[in-house]
Amino acid sequence: MSKGGFVPNNQIVAQQAAVLVQRMMLGAEDAAMLILGDSTGATNTRWVYLLAQRLGAMFPTWTVLYRTYKDTNDTWNSAVTLQTGTSGRTLTVWNGSISGTQASYPVATQARWAVMSSMTPQLVMVNYGHNTTGVGATYRATHYALMRKVQETWPSAGVICTLQNPRGTGDAERTNHLIRMRTVMELCASEGYGCINVTQAFLNDSSYTANLLLPDGIHPNDNAGSPLWANEVARHFKASRLVVPQAPPMRETWRFIPASQFLASENAPTLAIANTMPAWTMDPSTQMSVNAAVDIPSHWQSFDVHFVWTVALGTGYTGSNNGVAWEVGLQNLGTGGFSAPMPASGASGVFSAPGGVVAGVAPNQGSAYPTVWTRVATNQSASYRPIGLRARRVAADALDTVTTNVFLLGVLLVRAS
Repeated sequence: MSKGGFVPNNQIVAQQAAVLVQRMMLGAEDAAMLILGDSTGATNTRWVYLLAQRLGAMFPTWTVLYRTYKDTNDTWNSAVTLQTGTSGRTLTVWNGSISGTQASYPVATQARWAVMSSMTPQLVMVNYGHNTTGVGATYRATHYALMRKVQETWPSAGVICTLQNPRGTGDAERTNHLIRMRTVMELCASEGYGCINVTQAFLNDSSYTANLLLPDGIHPNDNAGSPLWANEVARHFKASRLVVPQAPPMRETWRFIPASQFLASENAPTLAIANTMPAWTMDPSTQMSVNAAVDIPSHWQSFDVHFVWTVALGTGYTGSNNGVAWEVGLQNLGTGGFSAPMPASGASGVFSAPGGVVAGVAPNQGSAYPTVWTRVATNQSASYRPIGLRARRVAADALDTVTTNVFLLGVLLVRAS
């Protein structure tokens, strides 16, 4: 072990933190850090607040401001000054830790994310896991959706996940929570995020339930648990002064298959131009579909499927008659038949229809050709590749109430994990 408690295996964490810390070392610009998490990081006695104080001690000439998120109306509370410096530079710590939340909370709505992401942080820390029951691949998809959004919003920021404190030894959810933390650890390893193993720091104390947790067996206590957490994070910040800053690598998170890459299948739809863009014309009374062969990026574990389509507002389309019945079909081309993760659900031929029939609804306002995204399947396994993809309008369905042609612009595959 080298000076400052830094071990070589923690270099990725230090490099992520260095994006913030070395900006502060230069002292030429203000800086910001965002923390997204649950109650283990909320209140002035827990690790985020304590970390802000420790950063102030590391940079005594900096002013340190601390802001918390008000979930009752989705706004940021006014800043509290933790330290007044002399350099004219300010670090703002944005603490988005909200009691009872999980990783889906910040991105639950576009409006909430717009507020929670209204700053430009050099470092984003993510701290979730207690307030969910999912494990394994299910939890990886939940956690990854937020991580993807963080990277897309701030591609130059450092990104660190904290593995949370374990639950008490008698807690029924203890094992599942440890599995979630292992899942986050593996996600960080595959994506290049920093990972601070607070879980192990607690487990190193064989009596951690009594010594480090509150009587509820979930939250760290104020006298020892939260200070241990803050110290574990702070030591990586200290080590970050000695490494080259590095944000996690950007990886492909979506793939768009335009209409021009599909071929007509059922009942001969036609490729036309809809509002200057190539699109497949789908009839309101006849079931029609188009097919394409698609390769899935090798680092994807699962993906969501969205149809991107448009319709001419006006004849055959009203505020009440605005539903289009869509169905995606997926086929494993690697084996020439069904794959285990893609069970058939009323589909014909060799395609499965994992999402069933889904109604896509366009707004009856805006441009003459509004572009609509309709998610037709979620969390589909990417363990098979390439795949056959069928996009179908199920015209003779009760969900399909638009009595005019609609136009399929393409299919968007979005990485889910």
